[in-house]
Amino acid sequence: MYYNTQGKPTKEEGSYLQGEPDGKIETWYENGKKKAIGSYQKGVRSGEWTEFYETGKLKSQGLYKEGEMEGMWTEYHENEVKKADGTYLAGAKNGKWMYYNTQGKPTKEETWKKGTLGKSRTLK
Repeated sequence: MYYNTQGKPTKEEGSYLQGEPDGKIETWYENGKKKAIGSYQKGVRSGEWTEFYETGKLKSQGLYKEGEMEGMWTEYHENEVKKADGTYLAGAKNGKWMYYNTQGKPTKEETWKKGTLGKSRTLK
């Protein structure tokens, strides 16, 4: 947690260019736990991002390109066991997505094409 010049906690710290975030940014919840770490390019999310639950546990990891989710993303349950993984294309789910229970056992498989669900099957 960082503090401003008045001694009050601040919720984010990072680089700014002409009033917009540009470069690495870190944000925090009110309780002082880290909320997210990522990068901006001229005010737009870009590159790798990691998000956390309010407890401080890992929530998700993935890439942004020109402000949209792109490529492989992984989401986690609050116990930090994988919850889901799959790819995004221009901000839309695309390709195979797998979902897991809190013990890490696969529960569902989906196939997406540019944000439209094609197939879904429950795994036993």
